[in-house]
Formats: sequence, structure tokens, C-alpha cells
Amino acid sequence: MGEFASMEDEEFKRYKIVRQWVNYLSNKGTEQSYLTKLKRFCDWIGKDPDTLIDERFKHLRSEDIRENHEHEELITAFLKELESSLSPYSLASYAGAIRSFYRYNRADLKLLKSIRVYGVRREKVPTREEVAKMCQVSSTRDRAIILFQYQSGLRNDTIAKLQYGDVKEDLEKGQVPVRIHIMPEQTKCRIEYDTFIGRDAIDALNASLDERKRGVAVRGAGPEEITDESPLFRSGRGVGRVELVTSHTIAKLTVRVAVRAGVVERSKSKRGERKGYTPLHAHCLRKAFQTTLEASGVSSNWVKYMMGHKLPGVEGAYSKPSVKQLREAYAKAEPSLSISETKPVLTSEEIEELVNRRVEERLRTLLPEDRLRALEERLEFVEKLKREHPEWIAGE
Repeated sequence: MGEFASMEDEEFKRYKIVRQWVNYLSNKGTEQSYLTKLKRFCDWIGKDPDTLIDERFKHLRSEDIRENHEHEELITAFLKELESSLSPYSLASYAGAIRSFYRYNRADLKLLKSIRVYGVRREKVPTREEVAKMCQVSSTRDRAIILFQYQSGLRNDTIAKLQYGDVKEDLEKGQVPVRIHIMPEQTKCRIEYDTFIGRDAIDALNASLDERKRGVAVRGAGPEEITDESPLFRSGRGVGRVELVTSHTIAKLTVRVAVRAGVVERSKSKRGERKGYTPLHAHCLRKAFQTTLEASGVSSNWVKYMMGHKLPGVEGAYSKPSVKQLREAYAKAEPSLSISETKPVLTSEEIEELVNRRVEERLRTLLPEDRLRALEERLEFVEKLKREHPEWIAGE
């Protein structure tokens, strides 16, 4: 773009501001990596490091807002050009190196932190058939959590804060859909709003609560009395006490179930993704809720209201339709969120294979005396799936 001539790393370090910056970096590996990335940016823009910093100071003093942000825009364009050949993580490293150079020279790039081009990852929004597949290989509690995410659009951290009292009225009346009234302290945006769950999530939630009442939800915990203050979803840990499930646990189980069901695979450290990454995570179920409701004709603003979105500078959610209006709109869209009408997705042999894989994973972490119980659980789990959901077993 300019007249700066490419040069070797050692020659590039002759620039005083580059040499001082490199010496400031604490790690030798980072030093070499950042040096190479800054040099590549200088090659692309055609300007030497001194000119970059001088220009940046000049632009910051300007009253023209376009000049103020010119370097951010140039760096964004540079990263855009690299998108097709580099992974998101490499792009993030380029942005970090360039930003570090500017920051060290007291010419910080104030807007670069909002540039998203280098943070994009592969994402998979599941279909309802894939959600059904995930439910097939889940425990009772995990199935309830998966369906709760999918049919309510709630964030993990909000679900983790819910208590039985938040759903009690509609649940005990047998009302469908069940209204969930979210209070400001339960949500990220600190706003009050409403959403709902449909029949599938209601049935799964009732089954999960029933296991807790019978004392079979957590081994050794005994029967639990469910009160208004009881967590809607309890942790699998803790025999003598009832603990809230955490947002982190919800995120982990969502990924684990998606992998177990064969909906996605974990990355084997391929270029562009860290080892173990999966494109389907908890937030993808929230996106599935949004796209399904909008495709069913629910007003975009109403969907955003049910997801707890907030407009900048606006107190509260987008608009405030009545609970009756929301309930009716949700009821019309619910068939599109339902997994009950999906075709069988796994044969009995496939279910046994997936359960075998799950048990083998557990066996590797158990002491010998615990392995027999794990194998017994495997048989119980397979038989329970066949007994409770015969409609899911293809060919039977």
C-alpha cells in the first residue's frame, strides 16, 4: 500500500521503537511471534513502524472522527485479508501483536477490542431432530436441561439460578406452555421478562423432579422435599445437601451429550480450533430457539423480549407485550420446537453402542470395585430408554 520495503527480522529490530517494544515482551516465543506479525502488517500497509506511531498520534489529535479511527480500520482490513488463510486463533494473535505494539508506544487502539473478525468460530445450530437425538442419550436431569434450553431460549447462568417457585404455578396447574417469569437479578442484562417451555420440556422437568422426590436423582442422597426455594435443577454432587447446578456444568453437559449422540465431534487440534472444541455448545440451543420462533412467524421483537435482549440506552426489554399475547404466540410456534413428532433417529443397536461408549469412558476413571455397578447402570439405562421411549426405536 505504501513505500516501506520488506526486510529481515533483525534489520526490522533496528527501529528503536520496535527494539524497545520487543525487549519489553517477557517471553522469547512471544517476542519472535509478535515481531513477525508486526513486520507483516508493515509490509502490507507499506509504512515503517516510526511512521505508524507518528500518524497515530496525529490522528488522535485530529477533530475529524474518521481520522481518529483510521488505524483501527486499516488493521481490520488487514485481518480481513488474512481470514481465508489463517485460523481465528492466528488472527487473534495478529491483532494482539499489533495492539501490543501500539499500546507500548502509548498510541493505544481503543476500538480494536470491538473488532470481531478474528474471533469468529464455527457454530452449529441444532435441528429439532438433532435435539431429539441428544435427548435420547441423556440422563433424566440432563434431558430436562437440554429441552429447557431449547424451548425457553434462556442463558445458562439464568437457568442455573431458577428455583421451583419460578415455574410452580403453571406446572402444578398443568398449564401448557409453562410461563417462566425472569427477574432482573436472574439475568445478564438485569431486566425483567417472560419466556415459556413447551410440553416436551415440561414432561422432562416433571420426570427430573420426580426422581429427586423419590431419592434416585443423586446416589445416596435420599428423597428430597421440593419447596419454592429448591433449585429447579440440582447438582449431581452433594449427598447431604442440595446444590444448584452451575452454568459451567450446563455448558459442559450440553457439549458432552452432543458428542455422545454423534451430532458433532470434538476437534482433534485441527487448524483453526483448539483441541476438544465442538461447534455445538449451549448458546447454540438458544439460537435454535430464536430461529425457530422467528421462522414460525413470531414477531422478531417479541422473540427478543422472550430471550431477554436489551436495546442500548433503553431500560427494559424491546417491547412489552402482554403475557396472554406471548403465551398465544408461543403456543402457535411450539409444534416447531417439539421433538415428540420427530422420526426415530437411533436404532436399538445404535443406542446400545452409544451407551457402551459412555460406560467405557466412565470405567477408565473408576476403581475396580466400582466397575460392576457401572456395568449394571449401563443395562438399566438401555432398558429404561427402550421402555420409556419405544417410539424412538427404529424398526421395532
